[in-house]
Amino acid sequence: MTRVSREMVLMRSEHPIRQLGPDDMRLLMELEAAAWAAPLQASESTIRRRLALGHTMFGEFDGNLLAGTLCFTETAQDPLVRDDFPANFDAYSSLPRSEPVHALYAYNLCVRPSHRGGNTAIRLLKEMEQHGRRIGARWLIGDGRCSAYAGSSGLDDDKVKAD
Repeated sequence: MTRVSREMVLMRSEHPIRQLGPDDMRLLMELEAAAWAAPLQASESTIRRRLALGHTMFGEFDGNLLAGTLCFTETAQDPLVRDDFPANFDAYSSLPRSEPVHALYAYNLCVRPSHRGGNTAIRLLKEMEQHGRRIGARWLIGDGRCSAYAGSSGLDDDKVKAD
């Protein structure tokens, strides 16, 4: 199978992807509960605060079920300017949207356990990439320092460990 035909197979799905907002809070909270252990779940107030900061959240739907989400902020920051780059996950995931958009900073890729191993994550990342191209972003940056990803141990240095 060629690379192009393989990608076409991966992207084919009956599950629509759309941008999420405050009206989707019930679905977002159900996905958080299904996908994360209780101490790692984002609270409703955290999600509402991120939406109020102008963050973008895409969701893939399987019928009425939210199968996965990808959350990011659009920023005018240049990720190559180290002094301006957020120092930790909390700072990274709390940046307000800014213009002109140079980069998309992704901080949460969440897939419902029943949908893991499929193409949900790939499709959400592709949607973010297409969104970035539409708005002129040069960079797509993902932050693995969230403690849910075993990438952060608080305010000290990152300690990424293999599972």
